[in-house]
Amino acid sequence: MDTLRARTETVQIICDRIADGESLRRILATPDMPSMSTIRRWRIEDPETERSFLLAAQAQSDTFADMMLDVAVSAKGGTKEDIAAARLEIETLKWRAGQQSPKKWGINRQQVELSRSLDLRQVPDDELLAMLAKQQVEVDAILQRAGMKASATG
Repeated sequence: MDTLRARTETVQIICDRIADGESLRRILATPDMPSMSTIRRWRIEDPETERSFLLAAQAQSDTFADMMLDVAVSAKGGTKEDIAAARLEIETLKWRAGQQSPKKWGINRQQVELSRSLDLRQVPDDELLAMLAKQQVEVDAILQRAGMKASATG
């Protein structure tokens, strides 16, 4: 198999796994996968490879949304520790989904445009707390829809 064809197939396998929710670091740790530096080089050298990775990340954000519901449902009726762990996992998945597809998952267009030039060191503490409180309300709503108790801070 020629090198370009092998590279294209490798990129497709990696992107499929990313879209399914795996982290790039975990994927590259499996046998016969290229190194992180090779992936970076491929993305820089080839716009189509970069496009494939960007599309995979967007698809991954949808997968993360599905995973949030699965985590919430599976923690229902669990111990306080189970619920705390589920809440952390949901918040992490939500953050990642919002970073990868901000217009679709949790951040509106105005916030996206603002975040491009926002230096959090310059934002007053009360505004930062308000931003965090809004995010907590959204997480609590997800947990409540799944039948889990919302946080005491929400």
